[in-house]
Amino acid sequence: MPRGTWLQVVIPHALVLIGCVLVGVRQLTVFTEVRGGRLRGNGIFSPIEEVEFARIARVDLIETYVGLIPSPVRQLLVRDADGRRLYRMRGNFWRPGDLDAVADALPVTATKVTEPIDLRDFFRAYPGSAYWFENRRAVTVTAVVLGGLLIVGIAVGMIALVGEHPAL
Repeated sequence: MPRGTWLQVVIPHALVLIGCVLVGVRQLTVFTEVRGGRLRGNGIFSPIEEVEFARIARVDLIETYVGLIPSPVRQLLVRDADGRRLYRMRGNFWRPGDLDAVADALPVTATKVTEPIDLRDFFRAYPGSAYWFENRRAVTVTAVVLGGLLIVGIAVGMIALVGEHPAL
């Protein structure tokens, strides 16, 4: 490696490492608990949500097809009297037994939908159950375009770096 270029390698590696550590630490703080008349928990990128038992009108356990995974994935959906999502647990991050245990601990008997449906039908049948990043084509397209631009930018940067040092 030519002298003076080590910083150009160390800084991106350090940033990626710091990002991975932060996401890893955040993942270790994910929890769901049913205690004291409340359902509490959070996801990796979401704040802690608290739902008082008095607000819970419906609890649904729904089998869904997620992406290209051939076996169904269970979803736990807790809703209020107007059908709005109060809390949701996705089975691709939790074991089915965990979702069942949470559902059993809630004051409303869970309705089990055992015939799997795809996510598009899930979002149609349970409006408002999607997280901010789900079921939104614009978010997906933007993420893919930005990811592609980032990859191209890194490639161009590496080519420019190597171009400055033809001995590489």
